[in-house]
Amino acid sequence: LERSGNHENDISEFLNQGGSDMLGFSKIRPIRDRDCAKIAEVCKGLSLKGLVFICGHAEMSEVIKIASNFQQHQRGVAVVGVFQSPNAGVYYKDFLPVTLGFDSAAAVLSELTCNILLDSSATRRYYHFIRCGSSALTMEVALQGRPTEVICNSELLDTGTTLPGLVTFLVDRIQSRYRDMNKKSGTILLSDRLFEYLPDIDRLRAEISTLHKERPDVFRIQDDAVAALSADSQATLVMLPDFVQHAVLYREDVRGMPLLLPMEPEREISRLVREQLRQRSFSA
Repeated sequence: LERSGNHENDISEFLNQGGSDMLGFSKIRPIRDRDCAKIAEVCKGLSLKGLVFICGHAEMSEVIKIASNFQQHQRGVAVVGVFQSPNAGVYYKDFLPVTLGFDSAAAVLSELTCNILLDSSATRRYYHFIRCGSSALTMEVALQGRPTEVICNSELLDTGTTLPGLVTFLVDRIQSRYRDMNKKSGTILLSDRLFEYLPDIDRLRAEISTLHKERPDVFRIQDDAVAALSADSQATLVMLPDFVQHAVLYREDVRGMPLLLPMEPEREISRLVREQLRQRSFSA
């Protein structure tokens, strides 16, 4: 960057912040040969000898195109790719044990979570549901804070836990902590995109897809479509928010499967836990 005049005043508002606050960032678009030529022209004009790209695994494929083009045409500019992923989305044991951003994300989330843990133990009245990101990031935060429970996506896959089963487990845990230890508060950590890893959600979508092919007439009325599902699928469907129910029944994703809209797991799981506690007449 070339700056003239009193440059200290220009950048004073960005001090003690990440470089992306000043430079900005965006998702890289598909790169073509003509784009590589333009990039090379800019590098030549600025007398640059190297380019450093800090990006995720999806963008890195485009960086490889630039590197290959520069090597093929002998542009004289080195291209370096640095993986960044706060969720540790890229892992290679010997060369890339931790991605750029994971340690910072874990530190910030751990600090926030530990503050909530202290508040929970002080008030002794509330249960806090906190979403932390990927399973790796959730476990890292859990090791720092020691919450009441940790729900990881990888564990859900291994155990085959269903949505009703998960809610029942958490409700039983809350009741047992009150009954055995007289504790009325706690903190539960959840991984991001939790609903996508529940096996009963996959079965529900597969069953709806089959119904669309074999009995499309039942979808004229939503109640009839729900009644055509198996008992287990109905139990899972009714636990989802209304807008998600409608989308999974009547909309499709890019693969032609029933669309599962994004949900905030901490909000929806806490809602379901609260409803089941009320059904059990558990007021403590």
